[in-house]
Amino acid sequence: MLQVKCFVLFCALFLYTTCEGGVFKEYDSNQSRDEKSNYYLSTEKVSYYDAVQMCHEKDMQLVSIETYDKNKKIFKFLNGSINESFWSSGLRFSESGRLGWLKGECFDYDNLKSSSYSNRCIEVSKTLNELVWNMQNCDQALRFICEKLKKEVTNPKCEDYSEDLVHGNTLQNKKYYIGRETITNSKALQVCRSMCMRLVSIESNEKNQDLYEAIVAEPKIRFWTSGHFKPANVWKWSNGKVVDFSSWMINEPNNGRHDEYCIEIKKDNETMTWNDQPCEDKRIYICETIDKESVKADLTK
Repeated sequence: MLQVKCFVLFCALFLYTTCEGGVFKEYDSNQSRDEKSNYYLSTEKVSYYDAVQMCHEKDMQLVSIETYDKNKKIFKFLNGSINESFWSSGLRFSESGRLGWLKGECFDYDNLKSSSYSNRCIEVSKTLNELVWNMQNCDQALRFICEKLKKEVTNPKCEDYSEDLVHGNTLQNKKYYIGRETITNSKALQVCRSMCMRLVSIESNEKNQDLYEAIVAEPKIRFWTSGHFKPANVWKWSNGKVVDFSSWMINEPNNGRHDEYCIEIKKDNETMTWNDQPCEDKRIYICETIDKESVKADLTK
């Protein structure tokens, strides 16, 4: 009887740890595993920039197809989806006009069948024989393909950045890391995650002021945040919270270039002001983390 009980307990633990909510989580039926990457194929249709954020929320990134072999791999992954279009991370950079992947790399390989300058984002579709690419309006609602981030990004071994962190005087439990290179917004999301931090979100006037105090001595002026535009005319932070506090510059946000879907901040008049900016432009970034010592101090009061 004891052996039976132990066996039942083992089975229960096995089921728990191999299902959602346990230690390990199986991928959905519309995900595919191979030796190098995991892919996710969406069922819903969204804009290009919303696809970027939805992949990020899954700890994944919108797919980049850097080689002929990877193009063949995605072709096989799409199975029977003949002539249906999906977002990749490819686009034409607004600053240089060059074609590349959202993470900042220019094309070494492409399979473009159209390259209209009136459209900036790249969709892929499966024909009978190959995966072809086309330029598309970034606001078009399409399904999308995410790919799993590299292991060191999703499960990073975090270094101690405590000596590089700065803080303001308004909030006692927040610290910030100021990047030293200019990168795209998508890359900034990944870099902060790889450091066990998050690209900064600004949910209140106090946080806005705390940021200004923390970076007032920085020579750089403009910085990426995690704010992004959603199709329903809503701005959100990468943590899922709606932007209900704002500090927009005069006449902003205006989507002046018709692709300004990310929020940058600027030091201005003893505070931080905000602007909508194309997500693939390169800026210094700000990661945020909890000041663990200050939290411990609060708990012991």
